[in-house]
Amino acid sequence: MSDQNNRMPEDLQVVSDKVIDLLVDTTFKKHGVNPQETQVDEETRSQLRELVEDLQKSVKSLQEHNNGDN
Repeated sequence: MSDQNNRMPEDLQVVSDKVIDLLVDTTFKKHGVNPQETQVDEETRSQLRELVEDLQKSVKSLQEHNNGDN
């Protein structure tokens, strides 16, 4: 049972990655965006970096919280 609990976050990560990929691909197709041709300005790039850093902190905090409950 503990082996299953240890795999759960990894399995959840795989599913989460697939859902995100699907949503991004669908949104790009809907709006006719080709990621290879799109240029991102420096302000948007900075905002995206901040968002990723905040999400990483949130995930780490959640993982630490969940590990503390076990």
